[in-house]
Amino acid sequence: MIKLPIYFPPYEDELLYGWFFRLRKAMHVSVRRFRQYFFMDPNGTPELIQSFNISGMFWVSREWERFPEILDILFRHSTVTLNYDKTLPLYVGKKVLSILYNRGVPLYDTPSRSAHFPKLCPECMREDRAAGREPYIRTWHCGRDVTVCKKHKCNLHRAEFYNGYYSLGTKLDSDEGSYAEAEHFYKKWACAVESSEHPIRLENEHIDECTLLMEFGPVVLAKCNRCGLEFFTTRYMLELGRSCPECELKENVPQNIISKINGYVFVKNIEDINEKDCIRHDKCGAVLPYSANEILYGGSRCKCERERSDEELKKDWGIGDDYTILGRKHDESGRILVTVKHNPCGEISDKGKYFFDKGCQCRCERLKLTQEMIDERYSIDDPDWEIMSGYRDARKRIHLILKHIPCGREYDKVFWSTNYHYKLGCVCDKKMKKTKSGVVIKKKTYTKKYLIEHYQISDEFDVLSWRKTKGGDIRITVKHKTCGCILERNALAFKKGIKHKCRAGYTEETLRKKYGIGEDYLIRGWDIDEKGGVTLKLTHLPCGKEYSVQEHRIRHGWRCRCAQSLTEEELREKYQIPDSYEIYSWYRKEITGVTIVKGKHKPCGCEFEKMASVLKKEECAECDSRRRRAEEKANFEKKVSELVGDEYVLAGEYHGAGEKVPLYHSKCGRVVNIIADKFLDGARCSCEKRIEKVDIDRYLDSFEPNFTIEKVKSGYKVTFKDSGNEVTMQARRIRQEATCLCEPTYFTRKKKS
Repeated sequence: MIKLPIYFPPYEDELLYGWFFRLRKAMHVSVRRFRQYFFMDPNGTPELIQSFNISGMFWVSREWERFPEILDILFRHSTVTLNYDKTLPLYVGKKVLSILYNRGVPLYDTPSRSAHFPKLCPECMREDRAAGREPYIRTWHCGRDVTVCKKHKCNLHRAEFYNGYYSLGTKLDSDEGSYAEAEHFYKKWACAVESSEHPIRLENEHIDECTLLMEFGPVVLAKCNRCGLEFFTTRYMLELGRSCPECELKENVPQNIISKINGYVFVKNIEDINEKDCIRHDKCGAVLPYSANEILYGGSRCKCERERSDEELKKDWGIGDDYTILGRKHDESGRILVTVKHNPCGEISDKGKYFFDKGCQCRCERLKLTQEMIDERYSIDDPDWEIMSGYRDARKRIHLILKHIPCGREYDKVFWSTNYHYKLGCVCDKKMKKTKSGVVIKKKTYTKKYLIEHYQISDEFDVLSWRKTKGGDIRITVKHKTCGCILERNALAFKKGIKHKCRAGYTEETLRKKYGIGEDYLIRGWDIDEKGGVTLKLTHLPCGKEYSVQEHRIRHGWRCRCAQSLTEEELREKYQIPDSYEIYSWYRKEITGVTIVKGKHKPCGCEFEKMASVLKKEECAECDSRRRRAEEKANFEKKVSELVGDEYVLAGEYHGAGEKVPLYHSKCGRVVNIIADKFLDGARCSCEKRIEKVDIDRYLDSFEPNFTIEKVKSGYKVTFKDSGNEVTMQARRIRQEATCLCEPTYFTRKKKS
């Protein structure tokens, strides 16, 4: 378990939870890091000292042994002990809140929410300040129901100046890399002390209020002149303003360190050395956006100190006379950028110190080509041309300024190699061109005779015209004398020999026989492409559509997409149409491609016009609808007979459960129209007397039912005697006569004897 370099005991009546934060404030460390290494990390002593910025290397000092471990403190100020096990860091983290908050009382006796809101008495705070000590939290102020200070009889207030510190957690933060680095750092110091065989004894050497006794390489043994404590540290720490660790508890350590740097003071008291906006520069009065840590160790300074004259900046950065400084600014990282102008080319840009330290050059210097470089690397074979100068563009391509000697004109040409291999030409001579060898040749002129002889064009072709492409190739247009086909081919293709499939050898009969084309297609013509492929122009006679189809598609079974291309047998086989349907005709929709069939269903005689894919069942939709209506009618007649017997008879067509049906009432001889479902629910002819409560009472007098009845707003509430169940129903469902609609299991009755 780690030790505390700075330790002081709590007051007799102080809440240990508040004492924890007074320790944190004295060591100038953030709550997160203090919580992490104070409670959670048993191996965090080296990094704890480093994060606390403690002078005096107690890691290698004999004075280190007198500082207690954290468990010793917990044992000393509480009654709860912690057992060592493999989950010790987590166990300590969970228990430390209860240990510190209420001096060892278990966590479940102290509400966790109240631990985050400690309370203080204003009068007790005044007494603490008058006594010269920092206000602390009393144990008897913090209870579940404590709201008044028993000493001063005033209301307790929330400790607002502790709001940012009262939030303990159980998160385990591990930083093994930083711990290993800190451990290596301090072991190196310990090794310097232990391995020094001949330490240097110093006499009468003082730094501030400390006397240097011995020197072990970079580590020195110092003695405080005020308290007499001997401790290990370094010269740098003493020169920076650090002193004896015990004396630092009574002083403002950051203020002492800042005072070593002339012209900087604190504008407020700080608790964290990384807190920003707390230091003022006396020279200009500006509050710096830097922390004390950045000024002490990072070398940050006020902006007014960083500014220098142009001459000083040129001398310091090594800026040459070919640059002129126009202004200055800072980038996002705070580094200085200067706006400079390159005098030879006039380019203006922003440059940093690294640009001049690395010896970088302006863009114009990097792209410039000297005459020596041109003479050494580049040459032209043509004597009529001369290289005047050269340069590199933004894409680092080499441009040469060429001069035509006969006329004096200059041209800007891109060179891709050391020797120019392209033809050079000038506008002064449009009919002549120069080659790389310097030989002048005239432009070639082509004639029909020359083309036939030179490219060996066969006698079966008649040359019509020729042209020259941009790439320099010659294209010749010829006509085949046998079939009349007009072709355009490359001139070299005639030398290799062209095999033209003449269409004169094709007739309509040979095409029908070769490709299996039936009489339902009309062959309007055919074409032969450059590769000899045949394209047929067809018309489908049943639908009248015209097509241009290549021969390979016909070989793979191409046919017109219209429905007339199928016979009736093929249609029935494709869509599985049974023989119960008689088919009149069929066609195919253009947009959807769905086949529509017109016909008649033989069993019912119903005519239809539907998609072929839905005609797979033996029954049509009309047959199915008639069958379902007949079943519903028979079912309704059966239910009427079961309910009322022969009193009501169906006297018309039945159209559905929600439609009215005509019913003949045998008692009064009337035909009434009643909705089928409502009749089954109890609706009857209007000639029947309305059932009142008197009728029900008279009915109940003649029977001994197993239920009681009570009149309610929505009907009658029936309560069964045996089970206690309650049911609300209408009067007709209670009456046990021929019109009763209740189920036999609802009621049991027996005749009175």
